[in-house]
Amino acid sequence: MGELSSDSTKIERIVSLIRFVEFCQRRELEIVRAFGLSPGEYRCLAMFLGEPEHSIRELAEGLGVGPSRLSRILDKLEDRGLIVRTLSRKDRRNVRVTLSVGGADLAGRLGERASQAYAPVAAAISSEARPLTIDVLYQILGSLDSHWQENPKEETSSYGSGIG
Repeated sequence: MGELSSDSTKIERIVSLIRFVEFCQRRELEIVRAFGLSPGEYRCLAMFLGEPEHSIRELAEGLGVGPSRLSRILDKLEDRGLIVRTLSRKDRRNVRVTLSVGGADLAGRLGERASQAYAPVAAAISSEARPLTIDVLYQILGSLDSHWQENPKEETSSYGSGIG
């Protein structure tokens, strides 16, 4: 009886995790549609909320995409006047990416919209448990990043492949 209960609990947890991921995906799709962006463009702009400037390498690693996919994302953002690419003064082989004034405004609005969209998640977690929850999520993401770096061919889910 204990094994069945344990298996049942595992299945319930997996189903709950799937439902959480679906909730997050729906929120992201609502945001990108509202702003006329692709998921990759949205995620790229979101990376600038904490840092005003990134290298191409930082963006590729942060988004988990290759050079050609990142180039397409940046081309679209640049065509819309949302980013500026400049050669580094220190090393002209290195391209730095910053937000334009319009891009910074849009990124700020995206951040506000994301905060609103994910408010139900934050509300479901007590204020005492939030720091630990965030720490655990960072640990999970760090483990996944390490796993995907060691096994890059595994990161090909239909959701992840739609980043561009």
